[in-house]
Amino acid sequence: MREYPLYPVDFYDDFKAYTEGIGKKFSDATAVCSYNADGEYSEHTYAQLLGDVRAAAQMILSLGHKKEHIALLSENSYQYLVAFLGITYSGNTAVLIDPEQPPELVNELISFADCSFIIISQNSADFLLGDMQPEIPYIKMTPDGVPSDPFIEKGQKLIEDGAHDYADASPSPDDIAAIVYTSGTTHTAKAVMLSHYALLHNASESVSLVYIPRRVFVSLPFFHTYGMTCGILNSLVNGALICVNGDIKSMQHDIIHFDPETILAVPLIAEFVYKMLMNRIDEVCDAEKLLSPRKGLFGTLKPIKCAVAKKEKLFPSLKLIIAGGAHLSEKVATVLSRFGILVLQGYGITECAPLIAVNRNNLNILGSVGFPLPGYEIRIDDGVIKVKGKMLMTGYYKHPELTAEAICDGWFDTGDIGCFGKHGELYIKGRSKTIIVLKNGKKVSPEELEVLFEDVPLAKEVVAHGSAVGADIDDVLPAVTIYPDPTLCADLNSYEILDKLQQEVNRINGKLPPYKQIRVINIRETEFEKTGTKKIKRT
Repeated sequence: MREYPLYPVDFYDDFKAYTEGIGKKFSDATAVCSYNADGEYSEHTYAQLLGDVRAAAQMILSLGHKKEHIALLSENSYQYLVAFLGITYSGNTAVLIDPEQPPELVNELISFADCSFIIISQNSADFLLGDMQPEIPYIKMTPDGVPSDPFIEKGQKLIEDGAHDYADASPSPDDIAAIVYTSGTTHTAKAVMLSHYALLHNASESVSLVYIPRRVFVSLPFFHTYGMTCGILNSLVNGALICVNGDIKSMQHDIIHFDPETILAVPLIAEFVYKMLMNRIDEVCDAEKLLSPRKGLFGTLKPIKCAVAKKEKLFPSLKLIIAGGAHLSEKVATVLSRFGILVLQGYGITECAPLIAVNRNNLNILGSVGFPLPGYEIRIDDGVIKVKGKMLMTGYYKHPELTAEAICDGWFDTGDIGCFGKHGELYIKGRSKTIIVLKNGKKVSPEELEVLFEDVPLAKEVVAHGSAVGADIDDVLPAVTIYPDPTLCADLNSYEILDKLQQEVNRINGKLPPYKQIRVINIRETEFEKTGTKKIKRT
């Protein structure tokens, strides 16, 4: 196996040092750009970002918020980034909340986290507040593309007039920088406390493993640690130019006009790129060539000249997609490699700030989630992945008993089933809480069954689970619930849909040992509910 050293990167222990460091090191380089709803382009340099963050921090401190919890509710935007860095720079704690949740739930999350102030975008305010006034003070952020933001301008004026509270702020590495609600698929969200050290070192360590070309497109939600740490913080520490996308409806426009070299993505976005490219394949460069079995090192496929030519007409500069947040189809990764796009799969959990492991540019083992970050130890305990290191969460807010249950002797129980490969790479086999336990004691991973439906176009979404048979609730059989693709089954009645899916299940069962074979098929009429990173929520 070829080994090579870590990439050089700066490390920061707190967000004040981080913001000052990148602002001065990359001063005149463009840091963040975006397109507004009308497609108009705007950009901000690292020096401007630093100045705006100082102003935001000064404004927050001038309002009397010191060492407090501040809720942040917004779609992705430059203003969101300034607000987050302003909160953490000033020594306060940012409480990151998904603004698309029902208003009553958002209010519960704000209250539970003991927030004293809210920073909210205009769009989120229209949806969440309406005519209501929250019980705690709030400020609205100016929409993307608007040249001035009163919140920032007032902070700048205070600094010009001699205020220096921002300069006196002194957050420490162990202070809680953010409280992030988990996007777990099987349980109620928990409030995860993450320190300055945890988030910033996780960001830098990810850069030490993966070289990221400078032009980076990010549409991952910032309220999730994957989007904030792996999309924003690690890109900025590397001096990247980030194109921020806050609306999936404009994603195609923004990607094409920005022309990224790198896309930070959930599998859904990788599949979007895959489908756009496959739609441009013709008889000269057909799908059969793209899927031919001749694989290179570690299962990767060498680019095909005609496929690369097709890619360069649509995504001229795209070289790398880093995917996480959910399982990525090996088919998508291998075909994209034929177009000259390297796809690296990673693995993370909110409680780990979030990245635990990732594949590397020159060491990419398809099917695996890559190699542990240098600052983390990983062990497999009775099949379950456990993680130890200084980047772990401080704990669950207000739930010391859940913290003690999750972390024992410094080891965090991820709840994921996994194993190591011969090169030291990590594989994820499923969730321990969702394992189907049969009456004879044998165990079946739902994820292992779900992946077998990736080449079944009619099955748009699939969840595998145990289905009780008879009166004994412990007597279960492997089952699947399927949301059929509405386009492909538009001319079919329910019996025809079930018949076609049963044929596919029979084909899949032919490859499985008897105890793993799917015995029950359920059809649903609507899509499954999903988390912020587009993982299906399991009931």
